Amino acid sequence: MKRLILSSYFINDLDTSIYGKESDFDIYSISDRFYYKTKFDQNPDSIFNSVQNHCPDINPNLARYYFQMNLERFTEAESLASINNMISQYYKSFSQPRDTVFIQGLRMKMGVEESLAEDIKIKNKAGAKSNLNQVIRQNGASLYYIDYWASWCAPCRKEIPYSIDLKKDLEEMNIRFIYLAYNDRIDNWKKANDELKLSQYKYSYFITNSRSSQQLIDYSIKTIPRYMILDNDGKVLVSHAMRPSDPELKKVLLKYLSKR
Repeated sequence: MKRLILSSYFINDLDTSIYGKESDFDIYSISDRFYYKTKFDQNPDSIFNSVQNHCPDINPNLARYYFQMNLERFTEAESLASINNMISQYYKSFSQPRDTVFIQGLRMKMGVEESLAEDIKIKNKAGAKSNLNQVIRQNGASLYYIDYWASWCAPCRKEIPYSIDLKKDLEEMNIRFIYLAYNDRIDNWKKANDELKLSQYKYSYFITNSRSSQQLIDYSIKTIPRYMILDNDGKVLVSHAMRPSDPELKKVLLKYLSKR
């Protein structure tokens, strides 16, 4: 590594890198350590305000790169409005024409200005087929908490009793809990449904196209458990919601319900 850093190739490459001068590299290193130490109160503004206030001559490309690198960190578990605000700030301050693909990819991944399409195909225990969007349209609840799980997923199964308790606690609040078995076997799912006391619950479904649904790919539903909060139109409010065992989840659900 030392030989590479001291080589003419590395030194010459500095002219075209985002570190235009030694202070740029120092600023980046210090701010990155500060991020991990304080988390900046999960406020993206604080990163760049702090860096720019202390070093107003920072390379704009470095600030842009740093914002881009951290953007996904801040969008996780944030509301739709908050994510849109962060992306708008990026466009206003740093965006260049070549960023279009990056922003579009981020919007798609985080569920910004998107709704769950009909290609998430599902069926219930009796075998009746439908899709997630259709269930939401026909249901009429104000808010939906989506639980992606599987019979083989121990952490998923561990969370379901908490989910059932919370569902009962919010029974009169017009919040619908929907359980979707992802990448599972139908016989194992039915057995787990019985074991976890979901077999008599109307909104427990088996996803029939887990491996081919473009919508699941777009929302990066690759690992489970995974939870999402949707509004009554099927639009994503929170793409990475808290687990049912998290005491804060009830507050989050009620907060979004109060805005409906």
